[in-house]
Amino acid sequence: MNDVIDFRDPAYRTDPYPILARARELAPVHETEFGTYFALRHQDVHALNRDPRLGRDLRAWLAYPMVRPWLAGSALEHVAERWLLGVDGDVHRRLRGAAAAAFDKRATAAMTARIERLVDDFVARLPAHGDFELVSALARPFPLQVILDLLGFDASDELGGRLERWSVEIARSMEPLLGTASRKVISQNLTEMSTWIVDHLGAVRPGLIEQWVEGASRLEREELVPMIVLMIVAGHETTTNLIANGVVALLEHRAELARLVDDPSLVPSAVEELLRFDGPTHVNGRVTLEEISVNGATIPAGRVVLCMLGAANRDPRVFVHPDRLDVSRNPNPHVTFGGGAHYCLGAPLARLEARAALQALLPRLAQSVVKSAQRHDRVNVRGYESVVLGPPS
Repeated sequence: MNDVIDFRDPAYRTDPYPILARARELAPVHETEFGTYFALRHQDVHALNRDPRLGRDLRAWLAYPMVRPWLAGSALEHVAERWLLGVDGDVHRRLRGAAAAAFDKRATAAMTARIERLVDDFVARLPAHGDFELVSALARPFPLQVILDLLGFDASDELGGRLERWSVEIARSMEPLLGTASRKVISQNLTEMSTWIVDHLGAVRPGLIEQWVEGASRLEREELVPMIVLMIVAGHETTTNLIANGVVALLEHRAELARLVDDPSLVPSAVEELLRFDGPTHVNGRVTLEEISVNGATIPAGRVVLCMLGAANRDPRVFVHPDRLDVSRNPNPHVTFGGGAHYCLGAPLARLEARAALQALLPRLAQSVVKSAQRHDRVNVRGYESVVLGPPS
C-alpha cells in the first residue's frame, strides 16, 4: 500500500480528494515506505488528535537524529524546537497559556466590530468594476493586519511586502516533504523575520507581545521570537487560504452561493462547511510516544503519524454526501482545527475573520466568476497563489 498516497504526484496536488477517498477505503491506517503512517478515517483521526500517547515534539521521532544534521544550528531548528507547534507537556501548557486568553471566544467577540470595519475597508478598496485579484487584495493582507494588531505591531507599511513573503516561505515548514534546499530557504526567511521582530520589539503597542515581555505571561527570551513567528505565520496563513478556498468553492457551486446570498444568516454554517469541504490544513502530524493500536494496526513508539484531515473531513461514515458542498450542513463535526492539547489556538479568531470576509464579499460574489485560479504547490497548508475574480464575460 506504499503508493496509495504520493505527495509528489501532480494529480494529488491538483485534486487530492479522489486519491484520499481511495486510500481511506483500501488502507485506512497504513505504513509508508519511509516508516511513517497514514490515518485517514474520521474516527481514527479524531481519536489520534486527542490521544495523549502522541505528541508534536519531533525529538521523540526515531528518525530525527538522521534529519537533525540538515537542521543543526539553523534558524529552522531554533524555531521548530521551541515554538508552540513543536513542544509537549508542561512547556506546551505554559506557552499555550501565555496566549490562550487573547484567542478565546470572549476575546475574539470583543474584536468583532474592529474586524468587521477592517474587512469593510479592504472590500471598499476593490475596484468598483472589472476584475480583481482576491489573495493580494484581501485574503492575505486582512488576516495579517488582524494578527499584527493583536500582537501590538504597528506594521501597516509591511503589508504586501516582506512579512507576507516571509510567512509564505516559513509556512512550508509545515509540509510533510522538505528537501535540503527548502530547509535552507525556510531558515533564511526565519532569520530575516526574526531580525525584523527583534528590531521592532521596542516600538510595540499594548498587546500580546507587551504581555510576554513585561506581564504575568512573561516568556523566556529564547521563546519569545519563535512564539511571535508562529503567531504571525499561523495567525494569518491558514485564514488566508480559508478565505480563498472558500470563495472559489462557492463560485464553483452557484446554487449554494445563491442560498447564502438569499439568507446571510447561513454564513456561520457556511464557514464550517468551507472548513470541511476544502480546508486550509490537510495534514496533522503526530509522533507516537509509546506503542499504540489504531483500527487494527499496531504503530511502534517513535513513529510519525500523519492524520489526514482532508480525508477525514470527507468520510462518508460521518458526512452524508461528503463531496457535496452544503452551506447549511448540520451537524458538521469536521476535524480541520485538530483536537486535544494541540487544538488550534486561533480557531475562534479564524472563524470570526472568515465570517466577516464572507459577509462583506457576498454582494460582489453574486456578480462574479473565477477568471483564473492558481494553486500553490503545497500539500498541507492548501490554498491559492492567485484568484482573479470578475464579472462574467
